[in-house]
Amino acid sequence: MPPPLRWGSMPRCRLGMQVASANCRGMRFQSTACRGVQLRKTAPRQPASRLCVAGPSGRRPCTPLAVPVGADRHSPNCRALSSSSTSFSVKNDTRFNPGPGERQYLQNIPREDTNGRWYFQLRERIGKCIIFGLSEAQLARAVDLVAAMSAEWEKLVLHMDEYPTDHDGLRNFTVPWGDMDSFGHVNNVRYSRYAETCRVNWVTGFAHKDPSNAEEWRSLMTKQSIGLIMAEISIRFLSPVVYPDTLNAYHKVIKLPDGPGEGDAATRSSMTLGCVIMSKKQRRIVATVTEKLVFYDYRTEKKTDAPEFALEVLRRACSDAAGAKAEAAVRIRQFREAVERLEAESWKREDAVEDLGSAGGGR
Repeated sequence: MPPPLRWGSMPRCRLGMQVASANCRGMRFQSTACRGVQLRKTAPRQPASRLCVAGPSGRRPCTPLAVPVGADRHSPNCRALSSSSTSFSVKNDTRFNPGPGERQYLQNIPREDTNGRWYFQLRERIGKCIIFGLSEAQLARAVDLVAAMSAEWEKLVLHMDEYPTDHDGLRNFTVPWGDMDSFGHVNNVRYSRYAETCRVNWVTGFAHKDPSNAEEWRSLMTKQSIGLIMAEISIRFLSPVVYPDTLNAYHKVIKLPDGPGEGDAATRSSMTLGCVIMSKKQRRIVATVTEKLVFYDYRTEKKTDAPEFALEVLRRACSDAAGAKAEAAVRIRQFREAVERLEAESWKREDAVEDLGSAGGGR
């Protein structure tokens, strides 16, 4: 008789759930959270994992269902996983007009939807449904749902905090091994360099969105005339980064400069930016940065009011970010409702009964 399966020692499948090895053919889980889920041994060099799903009684033949390799990876290829029976494909809508119900929801957004925890919570809930037992159609919906969440997760987390993802910053930065220190993680000083690189790309990137003032935007990061200088910076470290890893960094405006005739000289010449640094390996924000910048005229060697061309573009960027947040909140709500429907059709059914297994290993 093979040794009993231990939940903590099981490897993880592509949906992030712990499952038995493919070598354990015909064996059932003995966890109280399991119900009729089996694994069939996969043929060598098979391009897709094969997961068998038994019915509630566990008596019908186990039909293999191909789960696409890489279904939960952060990749544009996840678009191909959508089907006519699901609505989890990545949307490309450029306009967003929330309805009455959506506007009411936007006024009371759950806290977990604003801090990124919704992604991990929903994946865990989907995993519970899979382990409990799903039909082939339900499992296909679950795969589509996980694929869509994984493809959109980073964008939705950033948009919920009003960080634009369609602007220049720091993308797919491979962490150098030499950035680590004797404590075995990236040295804290390096984060300011990552944020600096992102900030320079972010400022000069406005030259593409405002081509009539392209030279002025690029000159802001030089000492030719009016430039931006750092006045204050603070970094909050949330999680250590260890080589190898890939980072993304994004910037946004926290406080705009006052316009002509508004505020005082200090508020007209300064603005506050926010930056987040995200780890692809950890799938989370590892550091947040707050920066106060001052517009400085190198010709007079004095601070100066923010140029009017910059004020207009920055205000438009803030407005666009607020609209993206509303769209992201509604999208997360759609994911949450889809998971709730899947739960209602599986372990939350009125006639649902857990299969606790038997002491004899099913003999």
